[in-house]
Amino acid sequence: MDLRDMTNYCDQGDLDRARDIYLNGKNAKFSLYSLADKYDHLDDDITFAFQMYGLTEGDVNNGLASNERLFASKYVEMLFNDDECILAVEASRALILWMHTVHRTWKIVQDCRKHGDPYYDNDYAGVANMLEKSDEMIAYWVGAIQGTDMAGLNGHSLFSDANKMAEEFSTETHTKNGAFVNWNIIYAYEELSGVLSSETACNANTNTIAALWPIAIQTVNQMMIPHFQHIVKAIVEEDAARIGIYARIIVPQVSQCRPSDYRFLKEHLLDFGKKQGKGTGSYDPSKKYDLLNTLKNTYSCFGILCEDVGFPSSNDSALACDYYDEDIIPTLARFPATSEVDEHSKIDLDIRQIQILTQFESAEVWAAAKYIYMHGKNSLIKDYYKDDDDVGLNTFRSLHSFANSGSRTRSTLFYKEFTEYFDEPNYADVKILEAFDNEGRYGNNGSTDQKETKLARSGLIRTALTSQVMYMMVLAKLNEAVEKCGNGAPNSPRGPDFAWDTAAAYIIGSLEGEGIGGSDHFFDGTLLWGLANERSIEFDRLNGDYYAKSNAEVETLLLSGKGQIISRNCVRLGDTAERIAHMLLVPIIQGLIKYAIGLQFETVADKWSDADMAIGETYANAIIPVFLKYDKTAAETVKRNMVQDSGVSFGELVPDGPQTVADAYLRVANDFGVGCQYIGKKLEVDACLKYVPSTATSTAARTNSSQLMMIGGGLICLISSLIL
Repeated sequence: MDLRDMTNYCDQGDLDRARDIYLNGKNAKFSLYSLADKYDHLDDDITFAFQMYGLTEGDVNNGLASNERLFASKYVEMLFNDDECILAVEASRALILWMHTVHRTWKIVQDCRKHGDPYYDNDYAGVANMLEKSDEMIAYWVGAIQGTDMAGLNGHSLFSDANKMAEEFSTETHTKNGAFVNWNIIYAYEELSGVLSSETACNANTNTIAALWPIAIQTVNQMMIPHFQHIVKAIVEEDAARIGIYARIIVPQVSQCRPSDYRFLKEHLLDFGKKQGKGTGSYDPSKKYDLLNTLKNTYSCFGILCEDVGFPSSNDSALACDYYDEDIIPTLARFPATSEVDEHSKIDLDIRQIQILTQFESAEVWAAAKYIYMHGKNSLIKDYYKDDDDVGLNTFRSLHSFANSGSRTRSTLFYKEFTEYFDEPNYADVKILEAFDNEGRYGNNGSTDQKETKLARSGLIRTALTSQVMYMMVLAKLNEAVEKCGNGAPNSPRGPDFAWDTAAAYIIGSLEGEGIGGSDHFFDGTLLWGLANERSIEFDRLNGDYYAKSNAEVETLLLSGKGQIISRNCVRLGDTAERIAHMLLVPIIQGLIKYAIGLQFETVADKWSDADMAIGETYANAIIPVFLKYDKTAAETVKRNMVQDSGVSFGELVPDGPQTVADAYLRVANDFGVGCQYIGKKLEVDACLKYVPSTATSTAARTNSSQLMMIGGGLICLISSLIL
């Protein structure tokens, strides 16, 4: 109702009275200004954290981040000062009310955690009545004027705005009874209320948060859709003023997605106007189609499809969606999958977002990062119910489930060595959870103060996720493909082809795109493929197509494996899987050497809370069990130099020097069948410095290279024919 009255005063030319309602309120408990500027109304929820990360380009713990907390109210004030009354009202809804509604959605999860924590007095903390939390969220979305008309267009709420945009973008329900967005949000509200209505909801030792989490994620994702529609419309119509409004939400939120997409959008939607001296309400029209296509690329990061956003009525085919099919068979860095593993590949977004959130010092933001680890956020499991209007919810696969997966059987290569070395079947999960909970080797003894050990714990988490959790999950899927080889149709659902493609998805990920070698921007990827590309620059291991030589070999092996599955050459498939397992260790070994170089001459006392020591040790713990399988001396060398015993406070790091760490690989190189030339040289450390040619061969080394290099002609055509 405040937005309605502000609009009326703007129409009457009375900016001062419109501004007074904005500042002091009229009909609601809180004014719009107070929702934007009061700390207790903008706590550290996950969406606001990504907003701060995007607005500060990742520099989240300095004074700039503190200033950006007021981004919404500052923008509205600027519009009022420029006599842009109607735009100020629109920005109040799009920036302030939207952000607060999203905050109330996440707060359901936050308050549920507090409700079950004996540290909090529930009445004092305001979390005694959890059911009212979902009512507050839907009240902010729908507003007081809307009534029960699901297709109403005359209100001033976010609900009414979503209906207006759905009409323009043809994203109404099949019965033309309002926006799909609104139906999905109402459905989510009912699901939230159902969970919270239980007598034991949010009590300690219940799974309420696990039930609430995916509903909250999908609610917020739906709330993004009208904003995407607004910015697409503004770009198409070259409406610079509204680009200025909606880019203030869209661009920072895209920072949780592919980094290169975020940087492009920021440069051309937020920064372009500043460079032109026109404020943020300006953009370069020559980039129109590039901007629209980049925006399309980001939709999947928010769990939505192009058809969910739609496109404005136009004869311009460039605005249309490229597909309407949810079951996408992806091409991963030129690898042509033949199975529906698109959602599997999006597990890299979980790692990306955990990396971002663990940059913050806030305990609430760290809790959100832990929720992503525990319950997932981006990789949908598609076995879900939808009603006749395609309204429904999904669940997610999680990195925590990977770290505890029963598919990592004793027959999986290296799993036995890892579990015996750590004396723990879920070795990575234990270390990661300790880091999230500020405990363990790099913890603050359970202190809620995140600052002192934040960098070390963040480094441990992101390194363990890639080098231990995802590496072992890849091996599990390769092993599954080998075990299923020859049983049933190769490309049958959940057959060997599906397992092989899933392994490829877990190696490459969604952030790399479809091009040869993956993304041109090596900082985009978060899985082993991206790590190899990043390390290839440091170790001078780029091939002629400007991506890692080890990745080129992995790609060849993945393609060969596809052919071996089709031809049921299962013995050869096992050899190929083992060679992939060895080749994927190249960037991990390079990481080990990199941090050995950086840590030499340092002591535990100097580096115990620093990321470098935690990362170096985590890489070492990903390598030592593998080395133990082949050569105990090599494993002991790595451990002595890179892993410090518990309780040691002043020990020297890398006492034998980084070259000795690199030399350890030569003791297992023949067993790996991966030459030291794949690792390369960084600064003064050369992996091949002490290499002596040997006639010894291993199973992996004896692999017939002519069979593995079948990537031309017949094999590519055969795989392509399965896709078409």
